[in-house]
Amino acid sequence: MQSYSYDRYFGAGKALAFGKVYSTLARMVRDELIRDLGEESGGGPDRKKYEITVAAQERVREWLFTPDVPSESLQS
Repeated sequence: MQSYSYDRYFGAGKALAFGKVYSTLARMVRDELIRDLGEESGGGPDRKKYEITVAAQERVREWLFTPDVPSESLQS
């Protein structure tokens, strides 16, 4: 997610910690949820590109379509 998109959705009140982003991306590569496609150069600093894996797509699909079972102690 580009930072300007993040800012648009979450505003300046919730700063984006880049170290957290990079560590999360590293874990996702380790867990084979995304694949590192290398770097892309352009007008600014080189940018890493990633691709979501088929396994990750399936996990997201499963998460979206599996309802949560409410806890027995849940009250209205």
